[in-house]
Amino acid sequence: MTRSSIAALGPLLGVLVACTELPPAPGAGTDAGMGGHGGAIACSGITWSRTVLLEDDGVAGGVATGTVSQTSDPVDRWGVTGCGGPYDIELLWEDMMQGFDLDLVLLDESKAEVARGTMGGQNETLAGVELTAGEQFFVEVRAVNTFGVNDLNYDVVILRSE
Repeated sequence: MTRSSIAALGPLLGVLVACTELPPAPGAGTDAGMGGHGGAIACSGITWSRTVLLEDDGVAGGVATGTVSQTSDPVDRWGVTGCGGPYDIELLWEDMMQGFDLDLVLLDESKAEVARGTMGGQNETLAGVELTAGEQFFVEVRAVNTFGVNDLNYDVVILRSE
């Protein structure tokens, strides 16, 4: 590569570097060491995993999507691993206002209940739950009352709390 071709790439490289998000330097800011990596490796967020209590349910764009039914499919259990810190977990389902009752429950890696969702307006929420970095948790969606409807669709969203 010639000196003139390198010089011509200078502005492009500056744009690429300006648009690249780098992990914080070790010890920098209040989140240094988050995730047990000393700031050297950035955690990319929530990692979803399948369990035997899932059928054809899946994850797309960071949102878990599934179906439950009080009679034929009463529980879906999702494995999740986070970066550590507080998270909000929300359960949304179609026809929420039709009286259907789904429960949102968080279990630790030994499958002991850690938290149970509370109904809040248009969704069921677990607000500010602590997910220890690298530890597996389980998010359960339980069909309490689906009024005989098979395959009630739902979404689970997990976002970092502020």
